[in-house]
Amino acid sequence: MITSLPDLFIDIIVKPIEKLDKRTGNIRSIAKMKIGGNAANFSIALGKLGIKNNLIACLGELSYNLFKSSIERYNVTLYPYFTSDNITVSLEEEDRVMLTDSRGIQVDKIEEYREIIKRSKYIFFGNWNNNKKSNDLLKWITEVSNAKIYLDIGDPSINKENINELIRILKSKRIWVLSLNEYEVSYLSNYLGIEGDNYIEIANKLFREINVENLDVHSSDFVYSLPSKAYLKIEKVRPKILTGAGDTWNAANFYGYYKGLNDEERLKFANEVAKSYILEEF
Repeated sequence: MITSLPDLFIDIIVKPIEKLDKRTGNIRSIAKMKIGGNAANFSIALGKLGIKNNLIACLGELSYNLFKSSIERYNVTLYPYFTSDNITVSLEEEDRVMLTDSRGIQVDKIEEYREIIKRSKYIFFGNWNNNKKSNDLLKWITEVSNAKIYLDIGDPSINKENINELIRILKSKRIWVLSLNEYEVSYLSNYLGIEGDNYIEIANKLFREINVENLDVHSSDFVYSLPSKAYLKIEKVRPKILTGAGDTWNAANFYGYYKGLNDEERLKFANEVAKSYILEEF
C-alpha cells in the first residue's frame, strides 16, 4: 500500500500578460485553478503512471468538492481530514513566486487514519516546510508504521526554527529517500556548516552527514542520486507550467524505485515525465 500525506491545496496559477508593476491597479493575466500541494500532486501523478495509491489530505470543503469532482481520473483513494482550505497563488513569469496560505495543514498526527498509515508499505511525506508541526507528524508516523518514507521538505528557510529536530529525524535512519532541489541542498549544508566547490561535492558531504538511505537532488540543470552517484543533465525546454513540476518528478522518481529501475533509468524516466508535465503533455 502506498500513501501520500498531508496536504492538498487549491493552486491558482497566474501568468501576467503585462509586466508586473505594483503601482498598477489592474494587470492583465491568464489564470487557472487546479488541485495542488506536494502530497496531492505526487499522488495524482503516481495515479496517472498507473499506480493506485492513497491520499490522506488536510483540506476544507471547497478543496474536497473540487477534488471529488474529477477523482475518477486520478486513480487515487482520498481520505479527507477536514481542517480548512489551503491555497497557493503562483505567479509564473520567467521565474515563479508562490504565495501560500497553509493554515489547514498544521497537524501533528492524524489518528483517524492510523490503520491506513500502519498498513502502508510506502509513505510520501510532503510540505514539511509549511507545517510547523511536521516533525511531530513525522515522528508519529515512524511510531505507527514501518513504511519506507519518501520525504520532500520544500524550502526549509520558512521553517528554520524546526530544522534542528528535522536533522535529528534524518539521522535516525528512518528516511528511505530524501528529495532536495539545489537550493535545499545549499540551505541544509550551510546550516550544518558543510562547504564545497559545487553542488555535487556538497551533496556527497551532506549525504554522509545525515544518514538517509537515498539522497536525490533535482534541479533545472541536472539530477543526481546517492549513494550510486548517478548523474544526468536536464534537457532545456520552454515550460508552459512550473507549479507542481517537482512533485511530478518525485512521483516518477518513486515509480522508478518501486519498479526496480536502475538509478540511471530511474532518473531518466523521472526527467522525461517532469518534462512532459511542464509542457502540459502529462
